[in-house]
Amino acid sequence: MKFEEFREKGVISSLPKAEKEKYAGFHKDAYKDDLKAAEALFAVSPRGAIIAGYYSMHDIAKLYLADQHNLKITGRGVHLAAIVALRKVLSDKRAKEQAIRLLREAERVYEIFSTHFKKGIIPLMLGKGRDEREKSQYYSDKHEKLAFEKSAEFNEQIVSPFIELMEKMLKNDA
Repeated sequence: MKFEEFREKGVISSLPKAEKEKYAGFHKDAYKDDLKAAEALFAVSPRGAIIAGYYSMHDIAKLYLADQHNLKITGRGVHLAAIVALRKVLSDKRAKEQAIRLLREAERVYEIFSTHFKKGIIPLMLGKGRDEREKSQYYSDKHEKLAFEKSAEFNEQIVSPFIELMEKMLKNDA
């Protein structure tokens, strides 16, 4: 679905000023809680660490959309809507320039940015996180244990770079 379709369905809406502080505060606390949970689960439940890591990405993306673009994402299709909304807002000249500056800095630290640096990497990372979370959460009927290494790689290559980048974008002064 496209941004406009999510808007029509009310999944993406303008965030009322009176609700912004509460909504943004919730997502700020949620991403931090999920990040702590992912770190705590890492050694005992790699599957749980991937799920919690993705949710930290999802919540910080919603925080960024609320804080910087006054967008609220809620309802059916919220995960895809967050990716679509990120893609839309990052096409704005100012947001795009900020993201490119931060991506160039991040390229020196995180492999994902140097090997996969291309237009739209931020929404793609959130999409990759969603895909990994779905595999971990919904395809567990095979009774395969997720390897510690897979969880570590997901955290190091997807979650950590995404969170760091979004935190810098939230500062809005980079």
